[in-house]
Amino acid sequence: MSRDERSRCWRARAFALEGDELASDPWCLYEPGQDTTPAADAAATAARAAVRWSEEARERLSRVPFFIRGRVEQSAQAYASEQGLSEINTEVLEHLRQRAGMGPSHSPMPGPTPGPDR
Repeated sequence: MSRDERSRCWRARAFALEGDELASDPWCLYEPGQDTTPAADAAATAARAAVRWSEEARERLSRVPFFIRGRVEQSAQAYASEQGLSEINTEVLEHLRQRAGMGPSHSPMPGPTPGPDR
C-alpha cells in the first residue's frame, strides 16, 4: 500500500468522526513541517524510548486489537513526549481514548450467564 493510499485510508476516520475528510484526526501523528530526516527520526525514537510504561498501561495496551496496537503505542509515546511525561499510565491511555472520541472505557464484558435449570 502506497503512502497516498494509507493517507486516504486514514482520512476516512476524520470523515467518520467529524463529517469532513479534511478535519483533524486525533490519532494522526503527522505534523506539517516536521523534520523527517533519518537523524530527526532517530532523535524522536530515542525521546519516545525514554518514556516508561506502567505495568497496568502495558496490560491495557495488550488488550488493544493487534491491528491497531502499534498505532496506539506510537500515539501514546508521542503524546507523553510532547507533554514531558516520564511515564505512560492508564490515565494517559484513557485521556487519549476520550480525545479520539471513543468515550470512556468499560470494564470487560462478563462471561456467559448460566441459563435456567431444566
